[in-house]
Amino acid sequence: MAISDLHPPTTEVRRPARHRIASVALGVVFGLVAYYAIAVVSTAPSSGGFFISPLMLVLIGVVAAVAVLVADQWPTLGLTAGIVILAIVAYAVFQHVTWTSNDAGSLNPGALLGVGAATGYPMMLGAAMIAASARKLVKKPLD
Repeated sequence: MAISDLHPPTTEVRRPARHRIASVALGVVFGLVAYYAIAVVSTAPSSGGFFISPLMLVLIGVVAAVAVLVADQWPTLGLTAGIVILAIVAYAVFQHVTWTSNDAGSLNPGALLGVGAATGYPMMLGAAMIAASARKLVKKPLD
């Protein structure tokens, strides 16, 4: 009995192309939803005399935790979503998307485009998703 009989070689099963395409498509959708969620949460009006509401900080943490968990569990989806978020921020910055203080706390996606990019939270969320995904993708090239 040879040593190779004890530990049969394992071959990595590559996922079909349709699974990767579905991951990328879901990543685009998740990126848009995550940008919207973090923009809504980060511009929520504060009350109780706080400059930054503790509830807002908790909600930002929850959105970030869910996003990083998704990026860690499904790396292709997370990488795509992170890139989409960073692309939205880059678009808002380079196109000089303006916003007013009346847009803060609004649920209008057009108004939240500039407000979200100005807060900086979407940029951090996108970077964290890319980092969490890249860590997994470097270990195994395609999920």
